[in-house]
Amino acid sequence: MHSGTYKHGSGSCPRWSSLFLFLLLTSATLALAQPDRQRWTLVQCLERALEGSPEVHMALADIQIATSQLAQAKAGRLPRVTVTSLTGIVNGTDGDGFAARSDDGDLGPFFKGELEVIQPLYTFGRLRNEIRAASQGVATQQAASDKSRDAVIAAIKEFYYNLLFSRRIKALLAEVQENFTKALETAEERLEAQEDNITQQDVLKLRIGLAGVTKETLTLERAIAVTREALKRQLGLPPDASFDIADTRLKPVSLRLQPLVSYLEEAEQHRPELAQIEAGLAARRARPEAARSAYYPSLFLAGGVAGAIAPNRDNQKSPFANPDNS
Repeated sequence: MHSGTYKHGSGSCPRWSSLFLFLLLTSATLALAQPDRQRWTLVQCLERALEGSPEVHMALADIQIATSQLAQAKAGRLPRVTVTSLTGIVNGTDGDGFAARSDDGDLGPFFKGELEVIQPLYTFGRLRNEIRAASQGVATQQAASDKSRDAVIAAIKEFYYNLLFSRRIKALLAEVQENFTKALETAEERLEAQEDNITQQDVLKLRIGLAGVTKETLTLERAIAVTREALKRQLGLPPDASFDIADTRLKPVSLRLQPLVSYLEEAEQHRPELAQIEAGLAARRARPEAARSAYYPSLFLAGGVAGAIAPNRDNQKSPFANPDNS
């Protein structure tokens, strides 16, 4: 009898070991299939958003365009060089322009080159106004870039801190919900015990309060999910990306309230919208002045050299037959 019991027990051990091993492997597989969310700090979120923001890249491209326009305006002060070359095939010719004999069977190359240099001397303010307008255009685009950059930073901080604040409120609501649950259980027990200082109306008030807190908790959970997805989208992350914020607590900020005048003065100095408006107005004022200066004559110094050659043609000695010798 004893040996039979021992045989049955030894036979069940492998089955329990196999079951334990199966559960262990399943747990490991689920752990690998559900990795921990990657937690991002506020600095990492800002860096990622500024690097991938299309608005910021568009603003930087506008700055490059305005800079090239400024370089083009400054180049107006430099000499303008024009080089013209002409090549072809011509028939051979003997003699001068008065007694020439053409030979259509004698074909040869023809080369002509011309160099022209024009140096502006005085334009009555046209170049100066064009350069000033282009410079203000660069300042305008730079202010627009700062505006786009500030908008991205403000959006990231708003989503980040809203997510953090909502989670802290959810934790407080969880405590309130727990207190309501305990108070309701205590009230129901005291009501069943028919104590004099508790009524059915008191229990009903506690149930209403608990239902209100539960409703707000569910609403807050949906808001947290939406805010987290909005932050992911602002960062350019895919919808299935594992993402979460690193901070778990709001840090208090010490702030000493200043007079309203100081805030207005600081806004005038640092708001990119105001800088953009001022630079845009300055550029608009410079463009009419440059257009007005275009009605005046421009003084310049010009010179050049030209030459032509055809090996199968005689050189023309007459200044009337050869305009290059005139």
